[in-house]
Parts: sequence; structure tokens; C-alpha cells
Amino acid sequence: MKLNNLVKLGFLRLPFKQKLIWIGIITIVFILCPLTVNAEPPKSSEVKAVFIYKFLKFVEWPKTLEKNEINICTIGEDEINNSMDIINSMKHEQKTINIYKKIKKEDIKNCSVIFIGKTEQKNLKEILGISVENSVLTVGHEEGFIETGGIINFLIINNRVNFEINYKVAKESGIKISSKLLRTAKRVIKE
Repeated sequence: MKLNNLVKLGFLRLPFKQKLIWIGIITIVFILCPLTVNAEPPKSSEVKAVFIYKFLKFVEWPKTLEKNEINICTIGEDEINNSMDIINSMKHEQKTINIYKKIKKEDIKNCSVIFIGKTEQKNLKEILGISVENSVLTVGHEEGFIETGGIINFLIINNRVNFEINYKVAKESGIKISSKLLRTAKRVIKE
């Protein structure tokens, strides 16, 4: 309120104790009223990183590959590389999650999950072949990714992150995907 309005309301003419009471009431109202914060929404790459972490709950690797850690890798340049730190060192079923960024093709065999960046599209078939042989869950976000042999592909629909699954390739890789995750996918390739 402007000073003129306060004078018209007689606020300044009130005794000191009444001014304190009114100031206290106004302060309490401001404290109890929720404040609106103009926080930025998370970047889609951050949401995708969290999705990758959540996928772990619904994926099972062959028993022969069980380790005390889960290695989530990225290959190639992509905005998700900076967002993967969100899930670094988290735990999943008592297993530590390690993030390895911009790995080389020969290191794919050490990964549990690999996110294939946009710059690796020229090497996609080779990367996917190595991944299938080593039971690595492949994740991408390019049109045609699961048709080419990727397992999970991110989609943006109505400004929301969604995904589709190639269940056939997951089975060929020895990876089991929970029916709950399959039901949540926007599209599933089964045959």
C-alpha cells in the first residue's frame, strides 16, 4: 500500500500498540500464505536421467551378469551427459550406481545400461550389436531407435517425456522387462 492510502485509512494515527498488532497480523498472513515460486521446470534431459534410474526397478539382467554395481554409461555427445550426475552414486537394491560418460565402443561390455547419444547414430548398428551380445540395456531418443534394434526410446509427447520399448530385442539380449513397465510404455514391439 502507498503511504497516502495508509494515511487515509488512519493507520498512522493509530496508537503504537494497535500498529504493532496490525503489523503482527499482516506478518502472520504473509507467513501462512503459500508463496509462489517461479522455479524452472526440470530439463527433459534431467527427467530422462531419472527415468533411466527408475527403469532399473523393472529390468532384470541374466543371473550370470549379476554384479555389486550397476554401470550406466553414455556414448557420444548429448545433453543428457550433464544430467546423469543426478543419479550418480545412488543405490538400487544395495547396488551402487556408477555413471560413465562418453565411453568408447570397446567399453560397452562393462555397462548395464547405455544411453546412445545423437552423435553416435552413424555407429548405431555396431553399438547395438555389441550391446545385444553383452546383455546391455540400450536407451536412446531418436526417431526409429527401437526399429533399428534399440530397447528403450524416449519420446516427447505434449511436452512430456514418454518412452517406447522393443521387447523383442530385450528378450534377444537376455534382459527381462516387467509387465508394469511394458504397460506404461506408449508403444511396445513384441515380435
